[in-house]
Order: sequence, then C-alpha cells, then structure tokens
Amino acid sequence: MTFGTIRFPCEPVKLRLRQERKYRFFVSPFGEQIPPQLLELTPREAQAELWLNSREDGDSCLSLCSAFAAQPEGTLTLPDGVSFEAYFTGIEKEESAQDHILRLTLRFTEKL
Repeated sequence: MTFGTIRFPCEPVKLRLRQERKYRFFVSPFGEQIPPQLLELTPREAQAELWLNSREDGDSCLSLCSAFAAQPEGTLTLPDGVSFEAYFTGIEKEESAQDHILRLTLRFTEKL
C-alpha cells in the first residue's frame, strides 16, 4: 500500500473502504412509484490499520507521522491495485508496552 511517495512498511491488518449513494425517493400524487433521484455520491473513505513492532519499526512510524504533517494529499494505492487521489485525513497511534505492538490507524478521504 502506498500514499504519494510513501510505501507503507507492511500491508494493513485491516482495511475498511466506505462509499455511499444518497437518493431521494418520490411517489406521484396518483400513487405511482417514480424512479429515485441520485442526490450525492460520497467520496470514498479508506481506513487502514497497521501493526508494527515498536522496537524494530519505530522509524517507519516516525516517517508515517511525518508524512501526515508534510503530505496532506496524494495518490492512495490500495493492496488490490486500486488507486485514487486522496487526502490524508487522520492518524491514530496506540502502543502496548507489554507486547511491543504499535497499532497505527490511518484514514484517507477521496479528493473529488
């Protein structure tokens, strides 16, 4: 998985991709069903969860945190090869001192 010039140190443990269509539904005064009207196609939202070893992959974590600060938009390429222009909208870091697992949750929103 990549974002702009950054290659993630490992594939995501969990990847969630979300997009919605919003419709308006009508019924005529005579009770006939009218085809729904598409109001909006929302931008795709991707959320990737990475698990890193905090002892071995500390530099990878720092580079992703730096990318969040320095590279707010770019091309997001998912593990299946699908690519789209996106904003880097969030990063969350959770570290467990007992098992030395660093969990990073990265969020991206499609640029329309």
